[in-house]
Amino acid sequence: MMSTLMKIVDYGPQSWFLLKSEANYYLSVRCQQSFAEYELLIQLNPDEWREYHALGHVYIDYLAARVSYWAREYHNRDLSKQLSSQVSQAFEEWKANQVAEAV
Repeated sequence: MMSTLMKIVDYGPQSWFLLKSEANYYLSVRCQQSFAEYELLIQLNPDEWREYHALGHVYIDYLAARVSYWAREYHNRDLSKQLSSQVSQAFEEWKANQVAEAV
C-alpha cells in the first residue's frame, strides 16, 4: 500500500485532527453553528506552529476550541476543498491502523 503524503499525528476525540504533510501542519476541526455541522481545515501559521511545538496537544486543543467557537474568523483559511482527497486518504489510513491495533 502506498503511503499518503499526509498523516494524522494527533487528535481530540469527536473534535479535531492534527495532520502533517512534509513540514506543514493542518488542523481539521468539527464546527457547529445552529443546526449545521461541518469541518474546517486550516494550515497552522508560523505563530500557531511555534505554540504547538512549545505546548503540544494542549495548545492544539485550545486552538481547535477557538476555531470551533469563532469559525467565521477562520473561513478564509479553510483548505477543506483543496485538500479533501489527501485528508480523506489520511483518515482512511488512520482508521485502518486503529482497527489493526485493536485486534
